[in-house]
Amino acid sequence: MSETHDVLAGYPRLAAFIATRDRRIAKKQPWSTTPLRDLFRELLARGAVVVGGRASCGSPVDPTWVTFTSWNEVVSKACAAGFQIDVTPVKHGNGWATKARGFWNENEYRLVATPEHSSVVGAGTDNARGAA
Repeated sequence: MSETHDVLAGYPRLAAFIATRDRRIAKKQPWSTTPLRDLFRELLARGAVVVGGRASCGSPVDPTWVTFTSWNEVVSKACAAGFQIDVTPVKHGNGWATKARGFWNENEYRLVATPEHSSVVGAGTDNARGAA
């Protein structure tokens, strides 16, 4: 947690941006006041996260979609601040709309490098790329 705090402390604009998006989401999802900050911390700690949301089809906007699109805004802002994050769409076998009248979209976000360390995140650990 302190490592994440230190990284965000060096980027006050990114931290403020995440906080504004968290406030927007908290109105629709009252069970968590900092969902995007928590996701960003998980991305930094684990090196990858999977985030998804249901795109609505003629119904009110789904709270998961608000989180998904806000997370994509955070990722774009983080990349502009110097973080390198790979985004890979996750394919699901069922291409039909869900019973809640919407299509599920999901991406895997993998942290490649932080602004402070341009090398691959996780280098020197057993789960690093290229490890035997």
